[in-house]
Amino acid sequence: MNKFFEWQESPECDFAVLGSPVGHSLSPAMHSAAYAAAGLDLDYIAIQCEPDDFPAALERLSSQGCQGVNVTVPNKFAAYEWAQSHGGLAGEDVGAAPTVSVNTICLDSGAGISTDEPGFMASLRAFGILRKKKTLLLGAGGSAQALALRLLKDEWPLTVWNRTSSKWDDFCDQRGVDIPILDQPDPTDFELIINATSTGLTQTSLGIEWSKADPSAHVVDLAYGERLPVLLAEARTAGLKVHDGRQMLMEQGALSFEWWLDIAAPRADMLKAIS
Repeated sequence: MNKFFEWQESPECDFAVLGSPVGHSLSPAMHSAAYAAAGLDLDYIAIQCEPDDFPAALERLSSQGCQGVNVTVPNKFAAYEWAQSHGGLAGEDVGAAPTVSVNTICLDSGAGISTDEPGFMASLRAFGILRKKKTLLLGAGGSAQALALRLLKDEWPLTVWNRTSSKWDDFCDQRGVDIPILDQPDPTDFELIINATSTGLTQTSLGIEWSKADPSAHVVDLAYGERLPVLLAEARTAGLKVHDGRQMLMEQGALSFEWWLDIAAPRADMLKAIS
């Protein structure tokens, strides 16, 4: 468990991450390493905050001079509602598709963006996944929906699953897209399986029969922690290639760093700090 503050007691800071839970977050260590490498006298803290308290927490941080925040579960939809504008990041490689979530906010301008999908696509390239694969996406939260939009935009063959399938039905209706929705998390023949559910944080199993997956499949969990997420441990036992969320965290953090400060992020130093 890393140091964090309840939002009502948060001290002055330059940047922060808001979530619940947030004690596991490696973002403070990663951003602190980035500031040190860039010779910047800045600080970054973790703050415990629930969605109902999100506006009050940002008002407090803004009044204390905080410049920007990252947002994690379960506050991404609250961040989207709070943001006064929703932009994208410039450039084809990090062009953010329109999303229903926000995970990076500039408090000075009230602007919010999602670094989920560009950070994730960059992490795939780091894993050596350079071509489109038959993909199964698990979960239907803010990160899952942002990734779905990006994968659809890039014409990946995508199938989704969530315990509550109506969330994907509603998403498809609202966005005018058609995505196959599974009744069960069946990995049969998929080459890329992405876990965007909360099981990586709760260390619970989805009971997936990994022997059905394509033998060359990559399994990516957006979560990370002191232990390998259970889903990845099970997939690795079945002989599949597994990756936790640290690479994506670094890529997201680097994009946030560059958006806030307008200088190149020291990616190697950031990844080293959380590896």
